[in-house]
Amino acid sequence: MKLKIAISLLINSLFIDLTVAADDLSSIFSEGHVSGTIRAYYNTNQFETNPDQNAFSLGGNLHFETAPLYGMQAGVGFYSAHNLGLNSDRKEKVISVLPAENIDILGEAYLRFTAFETAITGGRHKVDTPFANLSDAFIIPILFEGVSIYNQSIENLTLSANYLIGIKNRPSDEFVNVGEFSTQRLGVTSESTRGTTMANATYTIKSLKMQGWFYQFADLYNMGLFQADYAIPIDYAFKP
Repeated sequence: MKLKIAISLLINSLFIDLTVAADDLSSIFSEGHVSGTIRAYYNTNQFETNPDQNAFSLGGNLHFETAPLYGMQAGVGFYSAHNLGLNSDRKEKVISVLPAENIDILGEAYLRFTAFETAITGGRHKVDTPFANLSDAFIIPILFEGVSIYNQSIENLTLSANYLIGIKNRPSDEFVNVGEFSTQRLGVTSESTRGTTMANATYTIKSLKMQGWFYQFADLYNMGLFQADYAIPIDYAFKP
């Protein structure tokens, strides 16, 4: 019986966005939302002197998020990638970022509270900022552990803040400390840190969008970004 209910929920969710607010504890599941993707990727690099590289991966994700109950929601996302035994055993002949190895991981597991035009998410979840984002070009994206806050209570203005302590790189099957990840990329001795803090304000009015970002990579460095975009309307039919 449970299997039939699960299959029915999955099929129905492909056609209906079941995100309406739940009335009681039982309906947070029956009125939740199921989504997923299936991806297959083959990549090859050819060189004149070094060995040619290639890799295949088949995978995707399955995500479930409950309907809100008194502003509270929970979500989980399972990610998988498998090479089906088609990749070389020699590391120098494969492209690792697909990933080339087999991976199964609970990439998302979070709680979210929404009220007064503000959403607070804690746990494993997706983050999309200029210098911490999904990089979702292959089978499994980059995912994060921490807390994210978004507020839109002021018209045309979005405020956000993130505190991240863990990160899962695309070819990895585990979350590591963000400082350990950053120091490895910088080519210095790998070392854990107290996390990464981000703050953002984005103001949009008509064709103008302005955004400012501040990042504090604890025990490492700080950085900031300001960007302004203006969309110029084209009054005549234009086909590139």
